[in-house]
Amino acid sequence: MKIILGSQSKGRRQALQDAGFDFDTASADIDEEAIRHDDYELLPQLIARAKADKLTETLGEQDALLITADTVVTFKGELREKPLDEAQAREWLAGYTPDYPAWVNTAVTVTNLSTGKRVEGFEKAAVYFKLIPEDVITQAIKERYVFGCSGAFAIETPLLSPYIDRYEGSYSAIVGMPLDLTNELIAAAKA
Repeated sequence: MKIILGSQSKGRRQALQDAGFDFDTASADIDEEAIRHDDYELLPQLIARAKADKLTETLGEQDALLITADTVVTFKGELREKPLDEAQAREWLAGYTPDYPAWVNTAVTVTNLSTGKRVEGFEKAAVYFKLIPEDVITQAIKERYVFGCSGAFAIETPLLSPYIDRYEGSYSAIVGMPLDLTNELIAAAKA
């Protein structure tokens, strides 16, 4: 069955490619900022669902599985989506410490486009950072990728990976595509 990843995220695409998936991509043109909720575990589920709703309309009925996902980060109870500007990215990166985790909340929705069946799941992981030096933060901002990442970080980037102290949970959930969960959802959507 054809798989369509409803995301332009480099991390999600890479995770699926590394896992051996063959897939097409599509992008949901939704205003993620218009979707709000105080429960930061529910928020990514609502956004992943909205992406699936939009793409289901666009793609129509076909013999394919649509995978959509969303990730938000919280740190000390504060929601951290994509940073709005350089000052916010700098503040967030400078504030991470080994004492408190950045919680990565990732939701995945799989929709069977031929039957309309939809299944959803959620995975949470924690990332603990070493103190990130100012010159590394400056370089990360200069490279601009931090502006496309919840919490202003992607642990798979060579620049920041040396400053990951440890993580709890699956690596794939932290990059935005929890593979075990996704495989379970794909099997359930096909049934």
